[in-house]
This record gives sequence, C-alpha cells and structure tokens, in this order.
Amino acid sequence: MIRYVEKDAYLFRFLDHRTQYFWTTIGDLLSNQEIFLNSRRNFNDPFDSQPVVVSDLKASAIRKYFAHILQNPFSGARSAKSIEKLLRLQEQGRTRLTKKNIESLKSKSKQNAFDYLDRCGLSSFSRTVDNPLLWGHYAASFSGICAVFKNSGSRTSAFSICADVLYVDQRPELPLSLIFDLGTSAMTGRSESDINDFADRAFFLSFLHKDARWAYEREARIFFPFRAQQKVKFESDELVGIILGPNSTAELKSELLHELKLRRSSVPLFQATLSETEFRIEIPTSISRWLR
Repeated sequence: MIRYVEKDAYLFRFLDHRTQYFWTTIGDLLSNQEIFLNSRRNFNDPFDSQPVVVSDLKASAIRKYFAHILQNPFSGARSAKSIEKLLRLQEQGRTRLTKKNIESLKSKSKQNAFDYLDRCGLSSFSRTVDNPLLWGHYAASFSGICAVFKNSGSRTSAFSICADVLYVDQRPELPLSLIFDLGTSAMTGRSESDINDFADRAFFLSFLHKDARWAYEREARIFFPFRAQQKVKFESDELVGIILGPNSTAELKSELLHELKLRRSSVPLFQATLSETEFRIEIPTSISRWLR
C-alpha cells in the first residue's frame, strides 16, 4: 500500500530564496537538522490532500462504542471531565443514544476528520533534480536552490516515514468509519498494530494521492499526525548537498558560503547550469549519481 522511500535514496527540496523564511530554513537545515512541517491548508493545489470523505459510519458502530465507554468509563486516555460525564449518564440511566444523538455524533465525527487532516504535518520532496518545471515553479525561476538529502535508513530520522505519492485520475475516498476507528481506538483498547494500521490507511488515502497531471514532480512526503506548523529532526549526515540554480546570483552564492562557514558546515555547494543545446538542466558530473 504505502511505498516508503528506500534507504540510500536521494530526495530533493527546491527553495525560493526570495521568501521571508528562506534563511530561517537554511539555518534549520544546517545547524539544527530540522524540517518544517506544513498543513494541507497551505498547499498550492486546492485538491491536494483533500480526499472525498465518505459518510459510511453506521449507527451500530456508534452505539457499540458508546456502550463500551459506559461500561469502562475509567479506561483509555479519557479526561477527568469525560469520566465525570459518563458516570453522571450512568447515574441518570441515560444509557441509550437517540436518533438525534447518532446524527449529531456522525456530524461531529466528520468535522473531527477534517480537523485531523488539517493538523497533520507534511513536508514535500522530489525524486528528481533536473526537471526544469521544478526549478521554475519552486526555485524562483531557476534562481533559487535545491537542498539534497540522502535517506540514511535511521529509524529516528524524519525520512523514515517518507513515502512516494501516487498519481491518479480520481480523488481518493476516505471512509468516515476509518477516522472514527482511528479516533476511538485508544479508548476501546485496540492493539498498537490495529492503531498503526488505521493511521497508515488514513495517511495513504489522505496524503499520498495527487492528480495525475502533477506526476512530473515525482513527489515523496514526510507525514506526522498532529504536527502541522512544527519541526522534525533528520540525521546530521542526511543533508548531502546544496545546488545553486542556473540563474542564481553571485550574491546568493556568497551568502550561502558565508552561512556554511558560520555554521561550520561541511555540506558541499554546487552550481547547476543550463544546457546550450537541449531543454535540460546541467548538473555537475560529480553529483550525477543523484539523477534517476
């Protein structure tokens, strides 16, 4: 189902040096080995990470869950306020959900699904470095840079949960029942294996499908639940190079060299050029092994 990026694979992140966050990002990469995680709400493609949420949640599943928590009010990661409310319902004999209660819980579950997707942290990379469209769209019209990473295979690195995007003709469907199962699994004592399976399926359906017309990007993504607008760590040896765009200025090169020296970084700096005869970005032969 999920195609995780293999060990020793190269990943490329194109950056626009004109943005207000550029030098902060450079500092995070060089000194802190950190990657910023975005929310789907900030993506440039309005269809990206917007699955069709299918309302397949059955009343019987909601009733079963309600019966379970009434019988086990102290189990799971339940707040003191929730426990107090459940005990009060038991005391009052209000142990049966009405049709109105069911519909309200379905509506709340759907909103919870949207909130969950909004709060997931994502970071995007490409599997290719020499596509002119990527340099044009994401690296300030060929004048920005491309940061190059190599997945070390470390289980503690953010790249350990980086996976390839699939390009499809139809938007994926995300069953509301899956989000309900994911949200209630800890409360109902589901196994860690079950919870991981729910999370993987939600990740796959929500964030690893894009319109086929974006296939030229050859994208791979890092995913962290509930970590949008936060930073995650990668290993110090996984940033293996920075490539200056073909139209980058001498000033940008000088500033980057200064940052590398200031931060005592051994990350090498390379210069890409434009082919004189073809529609092609020329990458130095010393790093041609990064091309796939």
